[in-house]
Amino acid sequence: MLDNSKLNKIIDCILKVIIPDTIILFGSQARGDARPDSDYDILVIKTELSGKDEKSATDKIYRSMIDSDVCVDIIVKSGENLEKSKNLLVSVVKEALTEGIVIYGSDRFMAKKS
Repeated sequence: MLDNSKLNKIIDCILKVIIPDTIILFGSQARGDARPDSDYDILVIKTELSGKDEKSATDKIYRSMIDSDVCVDIIVKSGENLEKSKNLLVSVVKEALTEGIVIYGSDRFMAKKS
């Protein structure tokens, strides 16, 4: 079961750094098979971000989460790099877009379910 208070902390910390188009929860937390020690896998999409600024945004988000009690794994993708990543045969981004849950913003990046 998803812990909304932890998700809200994650969203708040991200929004202190960047206003994304979309935030997606994926992995075991999204599938519902997380263990008590499982982290939260998060994909942050900001289309106007330049590819070179992804790492800087990621670092700032991690720093904003230092005082939280939430263990996260954050991936920040620009629109350009999102397109490249989602077309790879094996990709964490592709997994997030097909199996993830949008927790903030638009679902326009999600793969269409058949």
